[in-house]
Amino acid sequence: MKGWVYIISNKAMPDIVKVGYSNKDPCGRANELGTGAPHPYQVEYEIIVEHPRKVEQSAHIILASVNEGKEWFRCDVPTAINAIKQACNGHTIYSEQNTSYEKLKKHIQEDIDYLQDNSLGILARRKIKRTILERISLLEKHKQDS
Repeated sequence: MKGWVYIISNKAMPDIVKVGYSNKDPCGRANELGTGAPHPYQVEYEIIVEHPRKVEQSAHIILASVNEGKEWFRCDVPTAINAIKQACNGHTIYSEQNTSYEKLKKHIQEDIDYLQDNSLGILARRKIKRTILERISLLEKHKQDS
């Protein structure tokens, strides 16, 4: 069975990342986590592998010294990526992707389209606008890093 192993971060928790697995797109998982959070969760890295649960468990063992509880680790994204890559040893990798520039652009456009809904209240509009600005900031950072 193949699925995703992913890294999610949140600006409100610097140097803490979530390493998890899912049979669905990690962006959906990030959105599930995002309800009630002051900043949106971002998928920093995703890889589609055979036996994602085993890969996730191995990555957790590799990161055990920086475990903050369950799937959360006090480390930077490159450290978590390296742990996942080590954990993939011997497992089939189908696809690998760092935070996608195209995905960010798509999410920004979806948010802009959503703002066109006249039934949204002022608080919802503010939250969406804040999310758009944060995603634009991520796009700019992505351009600088490229």
